[in-house]
Amino acid sequence: MSVSDWGGSESQLGIFVEDQSRQILAAYDAKPDLVREHSNIELAISQSGYGRKQLNELIQNAADAVDEFDGRIRMVLSGDSLYCANNGSPLTAEGYATLVSSHSSEKRDDQIGRFGLGFKSVVQISNSPKMYSRSGSVGWDRERSAEKLRSICPGLEAYPILRLGYTLDPIQDAATDSILAELMTWATTVVKLPLNQQSAWLSKAIEDFPHEFLLFSPSIASLEFDDRNAGNITTWTAQRTGANVVLTNGDVREEWRFFQHEHVVSPQAAIEAGSIAARETVKVSWAVPMEGTQRRTRGSFWNFFPTDHQTSLRGIVNAAFKMNEDRHSILSTMYNREILERALPTIVMGALPNLQSEKDPASFLDLLPARGRESLSWADATINEPIFKALSVASCLPDRNGQLRFISDLIIPPDLDEATRLESMWDEAVSKDRPWLHAAALKTKERKLMVRRLLALANKGRASVEEWLEEVTRSKEFSDIEKALKMAVEIDKHYEMHRAAMRRSRIVPMQDGTLQAPITTKVFLPIDDEDRGTNVVAYDFVHFGEAGRLLKQLDLQALDDRGKVDRIARKVSDDYSDPTIAESLWRTSRSIPMAEFISIINNRLDPTRLLARSKSGTWAPLSDLWFAGDLIPSNSIGDEHLVVDDLFHRQDREILRNLGVLSKLAEPTKVDSGPDYMAWKQSEAKRISEESKNSPVPVSEASLRFSPARATKGLHLLAGASRGTRSRVTQILLGLEHFKATVESSSQFSKPTSLEGPDLWWIRNFGVLQTRLDLVDVKYCVGNVEDIPSGFLPNPGPENAEKLGLPTQFNQVNWSFVLPLAEERLQLGRIHELYAILASHGARRPVEILVENQVGEKSRQRSEFVSVTGDKETFNFLKNVMESPAIYLESTEAVDALRDMWKLPEVKAEFFDSIRSSQIEGKTEQTIEDLFPQLHLAESKVRRTYKCIPCSTLEAVRANSLNSHIETKVSEFLKEGSTFYYQSEIPTRKLLNYLLQAFESNKKAFDVEQAMKRIAKAQIQEAKNGKGKQQAAADKQKSLKTHASGFIPMDVERDLGEQLQLIKHAILSHLDTAEASVFDVRLSFEVDNSKGISEEIVAKVREHASRLGGQATFEG
Repeated sequence: MSVSDWGGSESQLGIFVEDQSRQILAAYDAKPDLVREHSNIELAISQSGYGRKQLNELIQNAADAVDEFDGRIRMVLSGDSLYCANNGSPLTAEGYATLVSSHSSEKRDDQIGRFGLGFKSVVQISNSPKMYSRSGSVGWDRERSAEKLRSICPGLEAYPILRLGYTLDPIQDAATDSILAELMTWATTVVKLPLNQQSAWLSKAIEDFPHEFLLFSPSIASLEFDDRNAGNITTWTAQRTGANVVLTNGDVREEWRFFQHEHVVSPQAAIEAGSIAARETVKVSWAVPMEGTQRRTRGSFWNFFPTDHQTSLRGIVNAAFKMNEDRHSILSTMYNREILERALPTIVMGALPNLQSEKDPASFLDLLPARGRESLSWADATINEPIFKALSVASCLPDRNGQLRFISDLIIPPDLDEATRLESMWDEAVSKDRPWLHAAALKTKERKLMVRRLLALANKGRASVEEWLEEVTRSKEFSDIEKALKMAVEIDKHYEMHRAAMRRSRIVPMQDGTLQAPITTKVFLPIDDEDRGTNVVAYDFVHFGEAGRLLKQLDLQALDDRGKVDRIARKVSDDYSDPTIAESLWRTSRSIPMAEFISIINNRLDPTRLLARSKSGTWAPLSDLWFAGDLIPSNSIGDEHLVVDDLFHRQDREILRNLGVLSKLAEPTKVDSGPDYMAWKQSEAKRISEESKNSPVPVSEASLRFSPARATKGLHLLAGASRGTRSRVTQILLGLEHFKATVESSSQFSKPTSLEGPDLWWIRNFGVLQTRLDLVDVKYCVGNVEDIPSGFLPNPGPENAEKLGLPTQFNQVNWSFVLPLAEERLQLGRIHELYAILASHGARRPVEILVENQVGEKSRQRSEFVSVTGDKETFNFLKNVMESPAIYLESTEAVDALRDMWKLPEVKAEFFDSIRSSQIEGKTEQTIEDLFPQLHLAESKVRRTYKCIPCSTLEAVRANSLNSHIETKVSEFLKEGSTFYYQSEIPTRKLLNYLLQAFESNKKAFDVEQAMKRIAKAQIQEAKNGKGKQQAAADKQKSLKTHASGFIPMDVERDLGEQLQLIKHAILSHLDTAEASVFDVRLSFEVDNSKGISEEIVAKVREHASRLGGQATFEG
């Protein structure tokens, strides 16, 4: 091409450029504010995400211009200029109009650029961008534009540049620019950007430019970068053959698969997208690397250039997405979602056949998006489910020949959990034309997950292990069946989780021609060729190749007694937990000699796991059972699960003994493993680790190393035994000699430490001792605690307490256990004493307290409602009358402790007794002597002058100081001072009995009556003999004083109690004799108060005097 072919100012484009500039200036004259607006637009674009995207924008516009398939783009960075040349269509008037305006691009559908925004970013790096094209050449200049616009809108910091273009002379410019001249020899358009800043970042941008751009620009065959500043030239070429695209730069060769789909945008999405982003159709592409590290790295979303969004779908997804203004981020819009949810799944579904390889027909599974906990972007999350849904209804998985099939047409092998050898044996045995999923689809963990998702979406289940194994025998040829048996033996030896399924697989040929499962209790080997039956294996097969050996390896045997026992034993080994099989074994074993049975058990089973029946009727491993004996008596309640059922196993006792069942504790032995040792070790490791957490050198459980230790076998089984059994075990163990074990940490700062061994550890955690409060776990037992009687505590005695170093301090006692135990075992009075002791030691008051209820039984009450008293009469009144929960304690200190420390209210009631009677008219009061003249002579305790008043009704009345309750009680006999009241209807002897009781006589009424009769008879006789003597005595009696009264002043400043005691001793004691018929002491008081006594005091004193049986008089 000749340089002279390039258009200048006389070209049609040149004329259009000049005309456009005049029109724009006229518009600015008419509306000066447009200058500021357009300046701001250019400034915003240059400072946005486009700010360092000039290279992309130039290549993008160049690619849009190329229509042919041999397009060429060349970038040159030299000195202070950047060039971009292409051999596409020359610049048109419409193209120029797009460049000088924003958001008005004419590009559509198959073109990369959209809005003309990108080209404006060149003003950030160039003050005078130039575009040479064969149709005409145009330039822009910052200062030139500013000169033309200052007069229209003065004072602006910046003026729009790309609005006012001017024509260039390409021939003249090429004459002074060799690079331009060189490019013009083959290009149709050359953009030159004289740079206004350092170009180092442009060198980096050229070096980092994503050459995968070529994948999505089918018209570009060559993309060249000539960085003359750095001295680097790189040329990427694209060779396309169908879906195959090979990118190379001479040193690197990349093979890609390119898939494209033309997506029709829905009307709703087009409306939402708006005119600037809407397209009637959108070409959506997926480029997939076929090899190298790119195939293993995350994929990405492109809008012809990389966006900020990544995806777990391998490769590059490219489309004209609706982007934000700087074209970094894909917007979450209906338009974009349609592309991701409709178009992309269609592409992936259709691409699968082209992504297979002969060596690995399921390799495409590595490309599919993963279901991670967190998506890489919203776009990545959006495509995941739609892609898998699309694949689940398509031909998406390869069969054994590598052909893609619908999931519904395939048989999916079971998940054998990394059984590589087994799968390999199966793969060699099964024909390639069978419709099973190709093994490559399950080669890796990731592929298995992909397949699992597809199966779930297609509602397709996997074949069972039985179906999978039976597939090998499909032909029923002995050679194929032998292969299946080899696999069965492999499963039996190495794949325990599949043994049950193998035993259900019909892979053994029988005499009747059928195939049966190798169940040892249902399928038997023939004894000879005459042995017939539906449960007998085909004789010919037993002698085919290795079949006989394989069948025996599967434990199939001939059917005799020993064979039956052996067969059941093998069945037990498959499921030790089934008591039905165990019972069958025990019953069947009795048909063969004991030695043979023990031999079978030792060869086939782990004897410790064999179930035997316990006395409770449950089945337990032999290692968990004991014979009844001194340690665990046969009648021990709560231990039935530990003891062998001696009725069921009456014939098996010797066998059980041979198999290790014990009846007493074994001697301790040094061990470093086993359940007893491990239980001790784990518990102590946890304790030591916890205790060291706040120490300078904390240790972990894993860092601790324990020495071997002496341990008694079987203690772990007895941890759940009854209290009685554990008590016997504890006493046995305490009688043994115990040795310390050692533990050390892997830390260099720690030293070996001594600690108690497994037996003492068992005693402390599970042992039981006899105490005054019953059998108690050792962990709750205590020694002698100061100030607390041992009978109140679970004290096992001084010897055991000393051996175990039991707690002796109050705050070491586990009161949350001990107190409820004491409440259960002690009498109520002792419980209340214990409450007082706890209170005196500062223990917290319980929520509930035991008290005595109305019927004399223990009753638990909320402690805030309980009171305490030291008065028995008050306690009975609170309990029986007020029905108020209360505690009675004789000790003042105990009462004080509960009152002061537990805040129980102390209560003391005052009682006021009186008599209510109805005296009989016509009957006057009499003395005792009047009723029984000889009584005082028959019983000297009786005071003959006391009055006796007969009544028709008689009631004892009691009031109290706590409430208004009045208690009345009908009585036959009552005493008040020196007066007795009695109901007139009672017999004479009953009255006599009451009088004797009142004077605290121990004599019986009958005996006293007889004595009075004798005295009366004697008196009559004496009267006859000595009337004169009686008269003389009477005269003497009349000369004595018979009445005394007086008053003694009281000093209110002194203690009244002391004064009353003095009066009683000095005066009253001389007058209060048995002969005194009336003895009446009253307290008199007299008070003068010049200020007056209030009505409240008057009422209160009168009430109290009345209650005390007296009265008070007030005068004004």
